[in-house]
Amino acid sequence: MTPARLHLPLFLAVTLGITVQPSEAIAGSLAVRAEEFGTQWPLTMRAGNLSCDPLGGGMGLLWFTPSDGRYAGQRFALNGLAMSRQRTPQIELIWRVDESIARGLRRHGVRFGSHNPPPRISMAPLTERGLSLCRQ
Repeated sequence: MTPARLHLPLFLAVTLGITVQPSEAIAGSLAVRAEEFGTQWPLTMRAGNLSCDPLGGGMGLLWFTPSDGRYAGQRFALNGLAMSRQRTPQIELIWRVDESIARGLRRHGVRFGSHNPPPRISMAPLTERGLSLCRQ
């Protein structure tokens, strides 16, 4: 399925105001939920769909599309390959801050801002799961 055809149902769902439930994974994608990852879940959204535009050799453009919250239906690039190929909303909008590390740094006088972003929860478990789609 071409990327345009893959995302048409999602476009229609967003346009019509339909929420895509994670149990209703988009064709060629994998539904994921925060509960599956526990404390390793790196996003502020509780659920969504992972998808990959394969490039061969197990590599590809990796995407996350939230199915809940403010950014439901918007596609976010999860890996550098995807970030370099297409303009999408910045993943930092939905990437959870690692509050335990950030608190410790703040106690030592560290201030966070646009030039000094806060520490984030590792994206590795989610990207590893998504890359499995690139190998199919």
